[in-house]
Amino acid sequence: MMLSAPSLKVIHLTTHVGLIEAVERINPKRAYTVIQLANQTLSNAGYQSPSIAVCGINPHAGENGLFGNGEEEEKLIPSIAKAKEEGVNITVGLRNGIIRTSVDHGTAFDIAGKGLADERSLMEALLMAVDLAPKDLGERSV
Repeated sequence: MMLSAPSLKVIHLTTHVGLIEAVERINPKRAYTVIQLANQTLSNAGYQSPSIAVCGINPHAGENGLFGNGEEEEKLIPSIAKAKEEGVNITVGLRNGIIRTSVDHGTAFDIAGKGLADERSLMEALLMAVDLAPKDLGERSV
């Protein structure tokens, strides 16, 4: 899942789970894969050499053991080091460069049928799909 604002895009390592389960699901392979996905998606969308930052799990990214139990060292740092060594350029994600976007508020069942819905989030999702779509499809069929 990618959340987007004009100058910032955020991709989650986990989605739709509680905090404890989210931390349990994070591992070096998953973190590395998400770094690859971020790089490939932004590169395909025409961003030249995108800057990718990885948020820490604990406050201040653990402060070298001051916070947490070494989660950054175990789950994140190996992935970041690997990505820096290799250069992230492996194509991953959906087939044929398909970009999936969604509104940022979920299903909004609480306001369904009440005439309260606001289409602006949907419009932003559509515009973001266009922005992130690969710019050079070449001879690929979509």
